Amino acid sequence: MRRQNPLDRYVHSFQHRWETDRQFRAALSGVLALVMVIGLCSCVGVATAFTNVTLANFSALRSSGGANTQTLNTGSHAYTVPTSFPTATVPPWAPQVSPNASPIPNSKTPQPSPSPSPTDSPTPSGGGGGPTATPCTGNCGGGGGNDTLVSTGHSPSTWKAGQQASISFHASEGDVGLVFIINFPGSGSYIDGTPYTTDSKGDFTYTITVPAGVTAGTADIYVQAHYSDGVSTFHFYVPCAS
Repeated sequence: MRRQNPLDRYVHSFQHRWETDRQFRAALSGVLALVMVIGLCSCVGVATAFTNVTLANFSALRSSGGANTQTLNTGSHAYTVPTSFPTATVPPWAPQVSPNASPIPNSKTPQPSPSPSPTDSPTPSGGGGGPTATPCTGNCGGGGGNDTLVSTGHSPSTWKAGQQASISFHASEGDVGLVFIINFPGSGSYIDGTPYTTDSKGDFTYTITVPAGVTAGTADIYVQAHYSDGVSTFHFYVPCAS
């Protein structure tokens, strides 16, 4: 067994008390803290005294003027401190003037002329008191009063249910397309989806079997005529009996 050094006994004793005695640790910690504070204050005092002595000696040396022979000019040319700096001069803003607007000239487009008044279609002659063609009342296109369609007669004079009936027309030009819609009294509308065409002279005869249920009154024959310059519509009326 190695012989212990006397210092080992103090170290072991200190370690034992530090680990087992709480009051010893507290007291020793307070003592160490106090010693450290005193040591720091002493160091600060010494540093302060040394600094004061150094500054006092330097100040005395500057006041005497005999010992300091150093120059502050480290270059070959002296630097002249400028007394002013050049600045750009901004001219004052001139008030902005809006340009004069030129007046807009009046339009030279002439005023449109009024539309011509419509004229009635001529009254047919002959046919044993046939219906009268009326002027265009809607969807006339380019036709209007220039394109005419008249009835030249119908057979029989009074239409009845189940009869074979016909009505003849004459158009103001040849090869006119015709579409028929007939409203019979008491029987409703009869829409004929077949397109028809007049001959080269403008003549055409439309035939139909009068449907059942027709009562006394007047059949309205609506004709849409397709001319070379547009479309015109006409109404013709035929008496009916039950």
